[in-house]
Amino acid sequence: EFKKKETVPLRVLVDGNKLYITQVGQIAVADLNGKIETDWGKEGRALGSFRYPNGILVGKIGKFGKSILISDSNNNSVQIFSIKKGKPILKAYLGKPPKSLKDTDLKFGLPMGATLDDQGRIYIVDAFNHSVRILDNDGNDIAELGKQGSADGRYHYPTDITYISGNRFIVADKWNDRIQICELNPGEVKKSK
Repeated sequence: EFKKKETVPLRVLVDGNKLYITQVGQIAVADLNGKIETDWGKEGRALGSFRYPNGILVGKIGKFGKSILISDSNNNSVQIFSIKKGKPILKAYLGKPPKSLKDTDLKFGLPMGATLDDQGRIYIVDAFNHSVRILDNDGNDIAELGKQGSADGRYHYPTDITYISGNRFIVADKWNDRIQICELNPGEVKKSK
């Protein structure tokens, strides 16, 4: 049971025999019967806090090993955690919360869904930048793919991404009212900021 009963889950992910749940300000790990095993976070902008954790993935992320990656839309950031003895340990933090609505020095516009490919690279859709950000398996920037538009390979506020195989992904392209099956090759895309 969540600490904040008045809010609803934003994302739910099943990985093995664990259920991962995000809600405003909080992350929880439960068994498949819904019994919470661990939860952490509070609403805020500090490390380990969350405003709107809208993307979650669980997997082996480079030097961090088995980890939980949370993309926090309203904090314009990504945090990577591992769980040791039931306690979350912050391993990496990418991006920073904006100081004001006029802040333009941000790594992400609005990070949303995330996935891993079979090489361990991280793909995060960025709704406000109408793009897919690609990170290596240690969380370092590789590239950014996409521009705003309605043609194939362009996005209009993408919200989620799923890896299929090889270089193929499914991108939920919200305001274009579609999903796209795309080939994303990190070696052929523009370098990110």
